[in-house]
Amino acid sequence: MFSKRKHLPTVALVGLPLVGTCVGVALGAIYPPRNPIDYWPTIGFLGAGFAVVGLLFGVLTWLWMRGRVSAVVALSAIAIPACTFGWFINGKGGRWDNAWWFGLVGFIACVLFFVRSANLIANRDRDARGG
Repeated sequence: MFSKRKHLPTVALVGLPLVGTCVGVALGAIYPPRNPIDYWPTIGFLGAGFAVVGLLFGVLTWLWMRGRVSAVVALSAIAIPACTFGWFINGKGGRWDNAWWFGLVGFIACVLFFVRSANLIANRDRDARGG
């Protein structure tokens, strides 16, 4: 058998971005833009965008499984782009009551991310000094 820990970086850095690319291309094909000229740029941008989200998710999962970041930091880092996307789509569609909730959750995720990251850095510096 192969070691899961040894192959986790490969899955995180290659597998999840490929899955993200497939999801982005599928969304572009299912929901094409109104103007046919914009079809291929839309496919490209959605594929690349979801690949970056997959890469972010994969790297954070890998770091979390190695104990480098806490689950709260990893989940809030994933929630920030997800809430931004939800806020943008709902706001553009005129559904500001839904967009407000996405914005609130995204703001809380940002605050949580920065507070927990600062706490991790402070703990790392304290451990490096031996205290």
